[in-house]
Amino acid sequence: MAILPENMATKNSSPVSQPPLPIVPLCLLKCKDNHMVQMESEWSSNFVFPLNGLLRSGASSEQMSERVKQLCRHNSELANCLQECPTSVENEIMQMGLEPWQGICLNIRDMQTQFGCWKTNIDAILLACSLESQKLRYDIESFTRNVSVKLVESICIDLSHLSNCFVGQYGRYCGRISQKLIGTLFESSRVTIVKMLRIKWNDEGHEES
Repeated sequence: MAILPENMATKNSSPVSQPPLPIVPLCLLKCKDNHMVQMESEWSSNFVFPLNGLLRSGASSEQMSERVKQLCRHNSELANCLQECPTSVENEIMQMGLEPWQGICLNIRDMQTQFGCWKTNIDAILLACSLESQKLRYDIESFTRNVSVKLVESICIDLSHLSNCFVGQYGRYCGRISQKLIGTLFESSRVTIVKMLRIKWNDEGHEES
């Protein structure tokens, strides 16, 4: 039970009107908490490409391959866990959040051949695209506080700019195979984020244009 400040908890105090907080089902919380323990440091502010944190670690290419396989198993376990939970907007969003990882897991064999080059050049690539990454992160954070058509448009533009930057930089440093792989993964992330925005938009009671 929430504990009110003394000046709000008196018998004659007037209720304070506040927007209701979303209630996340316990089933989803259990799935999420177990998953977060397994994912550890793989959550990164560079969220459009979830491997950035791992690429910047001191792991060898072989260790990275094993870690990615392990993470794919954890994501599969989370997907199975979510399917056992009741249908809800929160459940749908959490399942969508797995889609970029599904793209990684489906392309793991091809990606293994590129890990060495990616690790060598990841800092240069992230630096080259830092402005685009910061702009996208800022607009998404703003959108969580203020749902508006203008911000949706900005996020879509940001995603396009960030994708073009990363795809170009990976191609520049690591060649055509990397460029194709990164392009596929960023497209998956772009589609996922757009779907999440649409759910958020509809959940706020706005009509789609």
